[in-house]
Amino acid sequence: MTKKQARPGQLPRQGAQPQTLYLQKPKDFEGLISGYKEIRAVSYVASPTLMLSIFEKFQFEYMQLLVGENISVKHYKKDLENKQISLIQKLMHLVKEQKLTVFFPRGKTIHSKFYILKNEDMYRVIVGSANFSEPAAKATKQHNYVVYWDLKSPDPLLEKFVQDYKEHLKNSRLFLDDLIKLAENRDEDEEKVIRTWLSQDVGEVKDLAESETSRVFTDLTRQALSTVDNNEHSENPDTGEPDEEQPASGEIRVIIPSDVKTQEGIEKKLQPLKPSIVKSELRLSARDFSDYVKRSCGVPLMGTHRSSRQVFLHMGDYRGVLSRPVHSREEVRQGLEYIEEYVESYGFGESIDHKRIQANVFEALLYVLSAPFAHEFKKLKKQVDMYSRGPSYLYLYGPSFNGKTNFLRFCLKLMAGRHLEPIAQEYFNKTRIMSAKMFGTVFPLMFDDVNIGSGSNIETVLKNYWEVWWNPGHPVPQIIMTTNRFNPPEWANTRIKRINFDVKFDQKNIQASETLNRILNTDCDFFKLFAHSYLEKLDQPIDNIKEDLLVDELSLSRKIFADFYRFAERSVPDYFPQVPVDKLYDIDKMEWQELFATKVLTQEEHGNKIFVHADKTVHTYEVERFMRLLPQGVKAKRKAHTIIIEGRDKYLEWINAGKRDQGFWKNLMNRFKRTRL
Repeated sequence: MTKKQARPGQLPRQGAQPQTLYLQKPKDFEGLISGYKEIRAVSYVASPTLMLSIFEKFQFEYMQLLVGENISVKHYKKDLENKQISLIQKLMHLVKEQKLTVFFPRGKTIHSKFYILKNEDMYRVIVGSANFSEPAAKATKQHNYVVYWDLKSPDPLLEKFVQDYKEHLKNSRLFLDDLIKLAENRDEDEEKVIRTWLSQDVGEVKDLAESETSRVFTDLTRQALSTVDNNEHSENPDTGEPDEEQPASGEIRVIIPSDVKTQEGIEKKLQPLKPSIVKSELRLSARDFSDYVKRSCGVPLMGTHRSSRQVFLHMGDYRGVLSRPVHSREEVRQGLEYIEEYVESYGFGESIDHKRIQANVFEALLYVLSAPFAHEFKKLKKQVDMYSRGPSYLYLYGPSFNGKTNFLRFCLKLMAGRHLEPIAQEYFNKTRIMSAKMFGTVFPLMFDDVNIGSGSNIETVLKNYWEVWWNPGHPVPQIIMTTNRFNPPEWANTRIKRINFDVKFDQKNIQASETLNRILNTDCDFFKLFAHSYLEKLDQPIDNIKEDLLVDELSLSRKIFADFYRFAERSVPDYFPQVPVDKLYDIDKMEWQELFATKVLTQEEHGNKIFVHADKTVHTYEVERFMRLLPQGVKAKRKAHTIIIEGRDKYLEWINAGKRDQGFWKNLMNRFKRTRL
């Protein structure tokens, strides 16, 4: 402490005269603010973590901060996404206990650096260039200059400073107020509330009214699907069997909460249907509601009932049960033949390995067939692994004209029994997905030709859809995507199942077109047989399927097909994926191999590290993409055109596992040894 610097709580001999201090090292500024109980400040603070450390380091009893410069609420919230929940809880409790208040300016940038510190009736006011920022506090090269006053209340100058400080606060917004409101409205533990808050847009508070609105829409879906169930036992006079197609009619009724906010939300959402609300009872036509969901979400109403092994579909004039037990060996044989004919139609395309492509197509088909049961799968998986992610989203990728769109059309026809189109890329957004989620349908959302870039609302959705927002009492549809983008963002890799459709079709191939049209125009009940069997496998003691739930999400689908092939006494095709295709074909490693074979990449070893050098003609963003081909267990970083692999043993284990081209890797390893430094 300099001779001119007054001790906390003591008036300098000059009384209210201003004093100056040239701040050359961190302790100079720390000495100015130490020893006070309260602080009100306008300052740049780089992160909420730094803000908390300041509060704790100087042992303030109360801290009020207006965050200046260009830091936003969104910036702070993004920063907290990567922090431990306990840190957010600590901030939350400080705000609730009125020990911490944080403001952000609205629509303006504030450059002022202004501090008012208090100790009983003694005050210190500091004005100058010094921030609370971490660089200013730690970097010895950064110097600042401040003017400060030590004042005692009451004092006209102090009152002026306080008034000026309040002027700064005008038109500002609070930080964490939306989290506090969310916690007050949710009957959930703090950790789940915080994860929900992190998943929402800034300022978005999904309150009790919104939850009730979602509940009402789910009830409407259940009511509409119950009209299918009610007609299940009516018989077709010609066959004597259950008539699965009944004309949709009748009214659905749901009791809604009496509070005005909830009713307004429901009426606004259903405004095109002109709903009737009489004494808190909402009344709608089942068909109108079904049509509305299809128009607004792009998918029909679908629900499942595990114990009765039933899948219900309501779509316009059609309502039916899309599941039934096997009646004969012949129908299973015909279903498998139909599936195989479609998979083998990919032989019309150009590919370096047709067997691999057909295995990938079959794998994708196993996924889509099981997609309507993702919600039920999640409920069971949660019983054996409380912190499990997923189920994974399907990510189909490959070049243009590779059959991705027609694959979705085939799956939609197979599942719904009628021609439907996948959802176009312009509807691949948070609004569409959250709307479908709210209605409680489990018909998969199949989006075609999308891009899941980072920093978008889609990133928020895919990170939180199953992990945070999912509720066991509220069914939701699975998400399926096709894209031309080979490498998704890094955050998506652990949340998706990537399947490569590395094939290209000649659009002028008449035979290929005729074969596909014939397949798409053929009716097949295979999904009904599969659905019944899948629900049957889900409805057994959890210990019986524990491994299926944890090891391979498509394990139950594989077992059903294996059962069908045995029952039909039909040979299993050699391209059928008995295990996950990524275990059979490591596509990332295959591209990595190709990069070495074409001399785009070379490598050498130095010590315990491997240096992979990219050709100088390759752009650095491509080198970044190459690095993402490495498996998660391999620690690596990029420096210009070089990928530095620090996890040498894991890397060598990866490139040697299941080698498909022994000669290539043997030669590579020989070259590798010769270039060792």
